[in-house]
Amino acid sequence: MQKEVKALKIRGMKTRWGVCHYQRAQITLNLELIKKPLSCIEYVVFHELAHLIHPNHSRDFWDYIQSHMSDYKERKKLLEVGQNL
Repeated sequence: MQKEVKALKIRGMKTRWGVCHYQRAQITLNLELIKKPLSCIEYVVFHELAHLIHPNHSRDFWDYIQSHMSDYKERKKLLEVGQNL
């Protein structure tokens, strides 16, 4: 990805699995992710890292995700099953 993350935070969040503040190169992950399968954690981390390149959920963003994680839809779906935020 060739992008530097200047800060990584882990904290409890009520409505999101992760957040990227691309201007500050800062990613925050939800503490509850630890209870999810590794494939879901990888998806969230990659999703947030991708925002360092595409800071929105544009078509280019999703194409980038698809090109590097072809099974992202399955991982996302698994993450959403019994979603406890």
